[in-house]
Amino acid sequence: MIFWSGFGYLVPIAAIAALVLGQVLAESAWGPTAQSMSLFVAGIEIWFIEKYFISKRKEENLVNVDTGEQKILRKNDSFMFIPFRFWPSILGIGAILIYSL
Repeated sequence: MIFWSGFGYLVPIAAIAALVLGQVLAESAWGPTAQSMSLFVAGIEIWFIEKYFISKRKEENLVNVDTGEQKILRKNDSFMFIPFRFWPSILGIGAILIYSL
């Protein structure tokens, strides 16, 4: 079962899109090099999404009227319980591992 919260669903979509694009571009040479480059490109896509869209979202500041206590609400974006910001590194490491095999 796949779990995500917020924009976490973009992680597998970006990875699958990059792998399909890599397969189309590589055609007959679909090997470890093309697969690792596809994962690397997916990591770059996810990094751009996180940097320019997700991290720019505004936080909500809630104030309890009775006590005056303030609480900041942030959106939680994760895929498979791993925060969105860690996925570019995970895909990059996966690309290195596939290339080295």
